[in-house]
This record gives sequence, structure tokens and C-alpha cells, in this order.
Amino acid sequence: MTAAEAQAARLANRILLRQDSAMTQLTPFHIAFPVDDLDAARDFYGRVLGCADPSFQPAWDQFVAEWQGQELPQYLALGDLAQHLIKKLAAGQVDCFEAVFEVVERWQVEGEHYVAEAAVIGLLEDLQNTNLHSTTSPDDFAPWLQPLSASWWTRLKDFWAGNVDALRDAS
Repeated sequence: MTAAEAQAARLANRILLRQDSAMTQLTPFHIAFPVDDLDAARDFYGRVLGCADPSFQPAWDQFVAEWQGQELPQYLALGDLAQHLIKKLAAGQVDCFEAVFEVVERWQVEGEHYVAEAAVIGLLEDLQNTNLHSTTSPDDFAPWLQPLSASWWTRLKDFWAGNVDALRDAS
């Protein structure tokens, strides 16, 4: 199975967390989700992230153009971002990582619930996909994780290690 096929299989089988105010309840995954303001969503992902890592901007612009007039399948875009970051890590091009992971933290803290979910399930989980790493390890990203991201990172690892309650809200 290729890395792309493995990622597609994970996407097809993934569990998405959903609740109005916090990520606490497990429900089935879906590949796209409704966005009330498509321009705001594009801006929140694209402009904010583009400032953190300008090298991803062309890929983001191409992605948005390909999905013009449709719901943006955020998880596919975040999968592309994960692969982009893994390639940069492998090449030792980590200058922007602090800024990128500040954006990821911001998505979780300031974003609507679907944005926070996508940051965790769409990006952090994909960064942990060992099939996407050939010369690096998922844990190589640990130095750049902000507090909330680090918490979810650990909880995702625990979940995939068999602790099905790891993704439930601790409160």
C-alpha cells in the first residue's frame, strides 16, 4: 500500500470529534463540512497559514482553485499541509515551524469547532501517520507543539494505541 493509499484508508476510517462548544463526543468522520462563510474560511486557513509558511501558499491557492464553488474538503487540504511539513522537516527546513504551530494552536483556540477539529484530526493526526515519514519521526514535531496541540498530540497517540477514551474531554 502506498503512502497515499494508506492516508486515504485512514481518512475513510477516521473518527471525528463533534460537539457545539468542545471536542468531547465521538461521531462518524466526514470528508467535507459546511462553511457558513467560504471566503472567511479560505482566509482563515490560507492567509493566516500563508503568513506562517509562504512556501505552502501556492499549494493552497491551487487547492482553492480546484474546489472553486464547492465546499472545501478541509481534511484533504490539511493532509497536503501535513505532507508539506513532513517534507520540510526531512529537508531540515524548519525555520517557519514555530510560526506554523502557533497558527495551529490559534485554529484550536480561536477557530469555530470545525476548525479546531480539523486542526487536531486533519493535521496533527496526519503528522503522526508513520506511513508519511521515511527519514523522520512524528515525534520530531514535538518541539514546536504549543500547549493545546501538545495535549491533543498525546491524546491522539493514546487513542491509536488502543485507549478509545483518550479523545474524550477530560473535564
